[in-house]
Amino acid sequence: MYKKLCIKCSQPSYSSCNEGKWVCPVCTNDLTERKAIVTSHQEGMVTRKGAYITISKERDHQISFFA
Repeated sequence: MYKKLCIKCSQPSYSSCNEGKWVCPVCTNDLTERKAIVTSHQEGMVTRKGAYITISKERDHQISFFA
């Protein structure tokens, strides 16, 4: 799991891949050239569709709870 912080809106953006174009989901700022932080601990986030996603330490394991 990768994480980039947007310099425009200061919000985090998460991705399972660090390749290709990367756009901030909040303000649409281009984050492609920003350095990604590898996140290996448990992270939680809310998607635009209202799902809360928890990513565990186990590879390729995620649980989604819908609001």
